Amino acid sequence: MGAPRLRVGGAEPDGGGDRYRAGVVPALPVPSAERQRTAGVSRNLEPGGNPMQPARLDLAPVVALLGSVAIMVLGNGLLGTLLGVRAVLEGFSPGVIGLMMSGYFVGYIAGAWHGPHLIARAGHIRTFAACAAIAAATTLTHPILIHETVWTGLRFVNGYCVAGMIMIAESWLNGHAVKATRGRLLTVYGSLMMASWGASQFLLAAAPASDFILFSMASMLLSLCLVPLTLARTTSHPSEVTPVRMDLRRLYSISPLGAVGVFVSGLTMTAFWSMSPAYARGVDLRGLEISFYMAAAMFGGLVLHWPIGWLSDRYDRRTVIVAGALAATVSAVLLAAFGGNNLAWLMPIGFVLGGVGVTSYSLCVAHSNDFFEERDLVPLASSLIMLYGVGGALGPLLAGQAMQWVGPAGLFAYVAIMQAVFFGFGLYRMQQRPALPSELQEKFVAMPEAAMPTSHVAVQMDPRSGDAPAAGETR
Repeated sequence: MGAPRLRVGGAEPDGGGDRYRAGVVPALPVPSAERQRTAGVSRNLEPGGNPMQPARLDLAPVVALLGSVAIMVLGNGLLGTLLGVRAVLEGFSPGVIGLMMSGYFVGYIAGAWHGPHLIARAGHIRTFAACAAIAAATTLTHPILIHETVWTGLRFVNGYCVAGMIMIAESWLNGHAVKATRGRLLTVYGSLMMASWGASQFLLAAAPASDFILFSMASMLLSLCLVPLTLARTTSHPSEVTPVRMDLRRLYSISPLGAVGVFVSGLTMTAFWSMSPAYARGVDLRGLEISFYMAAAMFGGLVLHWPIGWLSDRYDRRTVIVAGALAATVSAVLLAAFGGNNLAWLMPIGFVLGGVGVTSYSLCVAHSNDFFEERDLVPLASSLIMLYGVGGALGPLLAGQAMQWVGPAGLFAYVAIMQAVFFGFGLYRMQQRPALPSELQEKFVAMPEAAMPTSHVAVQMDPRSGDAPAAGETR
């Protein structure tokens, strides 16, 4: 079983403030010695395994799949940054660029909703191949048809296709996962996505953004991601991709801080990733300079996940979330005021902003999971992912308008305002509900969050789903 859930007076916790005020709420339950001894062990063991020796994670059956994911992220990451830079060169206004970038996340949401029906009709391999082919073709269409409306539509199509490929990849991983190792498999998958996305930024220096070459490279990568998956021999079978189930009202009633935090993460970090290339070109950064700036922020997320997650497992997770929001606010203010085109300033502060911003998503998911019942985990965790997508659809649009009014620094002013509001909300929520003892908190799991989050299929790989069977397991 997963860690015990918080119960107050026999009722499931909700967002009502009065029930959680000091002096009204009964004392939180203290885990028994047996619970404390076994907490966090069962999820990492094979049946009958040695409690001192976690089950071995065998990646050999999914190496080809992980290779396909890495190549896909390389191509998609290059395309996203390239379009922001090229749009500035073509004279698109920041508001138009924001609208164009929002189209990607609208398409991603549409793909998450409709993709399961397409997969059920055509199958996993055929759907993956079709999505990869369409994404590669739309990539080459950008330099041929240079118009803001066309590019917005192409971003929608690209987002739809990427959502489909992500769902299929995660369903295949889920087909290989077993309860004993699925948490580590999800961590490997998420780390690979973030590392590949960071590495993709250096491809921007291979040729001028005004040329056709970089679009060709992105298209080639989106095509080549088919090769490892289609040629590999595997004994695992993909899990069924079911339609998204959402319950936003119930999600907010159970975990207001988690729901708002994920939404704000979508509002701010997708704007940061999508509009930073336009910012960089607007302040006259070029080629490799843009690559270093973008990669520093992404690798900040990859590196800071671990120490921040470690802290959140040992202290009140809300304190870590609120501290992260404060750090993001201060970093964004510094970049807005002093960033300019000074890489010596942009890279270290961008590293911090990217690190705390990326980690905020995983922290809010972990905080929400502290209060989810196992029967609710899939629909409510899926709601979190879709809520992030909705924020992602709005974020670049709002940030683009801020840049339109203020100039390039408007991007960081927007991020600072959103994070400051969330910081205040976090302080408020800490007064409405008592802290959950660290021994009752679910274990932190690093979740992919960048320009390309996970799909709802990844929820089934999350070890916090407790005794819910993994794909391929029966009860």
